[in-house]
Amino acid sequence: MTECSDSHIDRLLVNGHCDTLAHVQGLLHGWPGLAVDDPRYGLPPPLFTFTETLSWFSQAIRSGGWTYFEATPTQRQSALLDDLREMAPGDVVRRYEEGIWHWQDESVMGNHDRWVRANESACNRWLHALLRRNRDELQKVLVSG
Repeated sequence: MTECSDSHIDRLLVNGHCDTLAHVQGLLHGWPGLAVDDPRYGLPPPLFTFTETLSWFSQAIRSGGWTYFEATPTQRQSALLDDLREMAPGDVVRRYEEGIWHWQDESVMGNHDRWVRANESACNRWLHALLRRNRDELQKVLVSG
């Protein structure tokens, strides 16, 4: 069960370290209401955007962005692109869309991966701010279940 206390959520939102982001992602992935067949996992859009963007960035850093785009269902990619257009900085949107359309192009994806690595800290700050702005949604999922 992923339920946690309000005070635990508050402590998580104070700390913007990447380990904290991964911890929140793990809590969300353990949510009893998680619907793996739903493109957004049944999560509210900001929380889906958080967890899926973190997956994209993490996978791009570890093994190359093409592995994320190859393995992620197109419906999930479309859902994230729609949400990124509403919530993310323009560069993040452009790079994600680039990955959708060019994941099989080694040259494009090499530049994509370099951009991801160069912007990891900025993206982590944006993801942390996204969580802080959507604390109530996070609380509904993690505390209320």
